[in-house]
Amino acid sequence: MSLGLFRRFGLTAGGGGVGIEFIGSSDYAGASAGSFATPVGTAEGDLMFLWCVRRANSTNSNPEGGGWTLRLSDLSGDTRVQLYTKTAGASEAATITTALGGFHAGNLMVFRNAAITTILQATAGGFDNPTIPSVTGSEGSVLVGLWGSASGSVSAMTPPAEMVTIEISVSGTSIACSSAYEVMLADGATPPRTTTGGGSRDKAVAVLLNAA
Repeated sequence: MSLGLFRRFGLTAGGGGVGIEFIGSSDYAGASAGSFATPVGTAEGDLMFLWCVRRANSTNSNPEGGGWTLRLSDLSGDTRVQLYTKTAGASEAATITTALGGFHAGNLMVFRNAAITTILQATAGGFDNPTIPSVTGSEGSVLVGLWGSASGSVSAMTPPAEMVTIEISVSGTSIACSSAYEVMLADGATPPRTTTGGGSRDKAVAVLLNAA
């Protein structure tokens, strides 16, 4: 779990602070049903993200258990991406499983005191877009970058140095995904952020969080 967000805002990991907090994350990469460990410290009311990337010949990534909402789905081309969110219940299962079949990768992440303001994909339906689009926020907003790539040959997708890496996941040489965040230090438009690595079928999504 990265502490970059806590250092900038003087927060204590897992609670006790004011504003948005990053609680933790886990990942999966493989060729069977995805299994994600619920981050330690997840509490009722927290915002859970499940970012899933798969190939065209793999089945959908529907997470098992109730409460999940599909917020973005791009099933075009070789790289299929889906973003699910959920408000954590009073007692979340220790493991979250998806119904995925075939090669895929995914990141699970949890934020506290956070509400989604914007979800924007770079050229929805296109490919080879490793740069998340610019979104408009305010001081204290948190920008989350999500990247995915699926093709015959991919490498790890490394988030830009300006952001705090959440997870980097690679399934063999065919699937890669990653996630990162940064805190806006002033009002206005966020700068575009580009991952390195991936392949020729990259997709990128920007999510803007404001305090709930």
